[in-house]
Formats: sequence, C-alpha cells, structure tokens
Amino acid sequence: MVQHALPATRGLEITEEVFEAHADEIFEEAENRLHVQKAVVVKLLCKDKEN
Repeated sequence: MVQHALPATRGLEITEEVFEAHADEIFEEAENRLHVQKAVVVKLLCKDKEN
C-alpha cells in the first residue's frame, strides 16, 4: 500500500506507475486529510464562542 497526502509531483516524489497502481489509497488519504483540515478550521473559528 502506498499513501500520499497530495499534491504529488509525479516522477519526482512518486513514479507514475506507483501512483496509478495505488490511486485509490492515495485519493482516500487525501480526502481524509481534507476533512481533518476542515475540522481544525471549525474548531479554531468556534473557539471564541465557547468562552
């Protein structure tokens, strides 16, 4: 299994063949990262409202 948080520079960070062979795992990880980043933003923006 190969994972990458994206964006990936094909040919430099990861070969084209490996990226294509593991695209499902790579895109799933990237989607999870997006949700985590959104949760952090919400937590930071709502911090003042909690106090």
